[in-house]
Amino acid sequence: MKMTANLPNAQKVILDYILPKEGYMMTANLRLIGFDQDLGQNKSIPVEWNTEILQTEKDMESERRNMQVHFKYHGGSHDYYNLQRSSKKDLKKDIHWFGVRSHFFNSTIIADSHFDKGSFTSTEEYEAENGRDAITYNTTQLGIPTNVTSDFSFGFKWFIGPNDYKLLKAQGVPEMEEMIQLGIGPFFFVKYISKWLLIPLFDALSSNIASMGLVIILLTLIIRLMLSFFTYKSHLSTAKMRVLKPQLDELKEKYGDNKQEMGVEQMKLYRTAGVNPLGGCLPMLLQMPFLLSMYYFFPTSINLRQKSFLWAEDLSTYDSILDFGFNIPLYGDHISLFTLMMAASSLILALYNRNMTNPGAGDNNQMAQMMKYMPYIMPFMFLGWFNNFAAGLTFYYTFSNLISIAQQFVIQKFMINEDKLLAQIKEKQSQPAATSKWQQRLEEMQRLQAERAKGK
Repeated sequence: MKMTANLPNAQKVILDYILPKEGYMMTANLRLIGFDQDLGQNKSIPVEWNTEILQTEKDMESERRNMQVHFKYHGGSHDYYNLQRSSKKDLKKDIHWFGVRSHFFNSTIIADSHFDKGSFTSTEEYEAENGRDAITYNTTQLGIPTNVTSDFSFGFKWFIGPNDYKLLKAQGVPEMEEMIQLGIGPFFFVKYISKWLLIPLFDALSSNIASMGLVIILLTLIIRLMLSFFTYKSHLSTAKMRVLKPQLDELKEKYGDNKQEMGVEQMKLYRTAGVNPLGGCLPMLLQMPFLLSMYYFFPTSINLRQKSFLWAEDLSTYDSILDFGFNIPLYGDHISLFTLMMAASSLILALYNRNMTNPGAGDNNQMAQMMKYMPYIMPFMFLGWFNNFAAGLTFYYTFSNLISIAQQFVIQKFMINEDKLLAQIKEKQSQPAATSKWQQRLEEMQRLQAERAKGK
């Protein structure tokens, strides 16, 4: 397609553009014929791009939280701003591409070469002309770099489409897929779990299964099966600590409030029994990146948009079973049933685990006492934290908790025999214990601390 504006003095403005039969990327070229004198007076042509974002999803506040501008510096890296926190900004460097992103869609303009710097200004307080609810209105200022010629040309592309990771990556625009935030800040590393594992696995399941609820169930089962080795090792280590409790109690009775001596003897006991006191924590920590990757993956997945499951009409937003008509601070204006079930299953799991805690590991320590009750407090915090989150995410966490309860029951009932475990530990204690250099240094430090305490 071609649009031509014929001007006096044989000047012409020509816009060529191609709309693809499939896809969301328009290819265009701007030509200025006979403007060589004007181009000599201006280093760049100013461009103003106005974008009005209207409400398309159920939760307007969530849409506003997800309103962002993304851009890539020419010869540099990708960056972004959240429009709720940064409503106005001057970009001091040349820009390769600039995009305005809502929760599930984006509009992005890409230069064949680059734009001269730029800026943006956004506002939430305005009325849309057609009367629909407006999310934000963004004005972007860009510059087209020029050179003196009688036939000036500037090529660019314009993408208007969904926020789908594979789709954006397939456009061939450097780092455009980074508009899908699969891990940010200190948790940036979890995005690689989503890119290399979750997205390929989710796409493989959803391409063969119509129900997104069933896809989430199978995805949860596969992930938990992959992590089952770490789950077993965690429970095994905790069981070892539990069978050592009588010996730990004897040490407490013998050394009383002498924490330094108690620490030295406790480490000796662990070493002779072949038990790692951190053995129950480390396997669980290895599972945390997967929980965090799900936290970022589900709310950004457009595949869940407008997909129903059970009572949830849309898995990409919260599942309300009761709207209050008023807002409760730190909770919201509705009840999300999947969030309620997630909190309940988390509390049941914490109660089920109450006898699986690490006995004797600083029970008199104030921080240890505080951490002891955290598993019972967190489920109530989840009620307010996740009440507005995507139903797909809270359903995943609920089902994952149920699997944890089932796994723990099977491991305790059929896979770990504490009598045999105690016999193995006693046999280990009857043999000379090998001491690593790290253990030797730790025990020496504890011995010196105990001697200093005696001197005082």
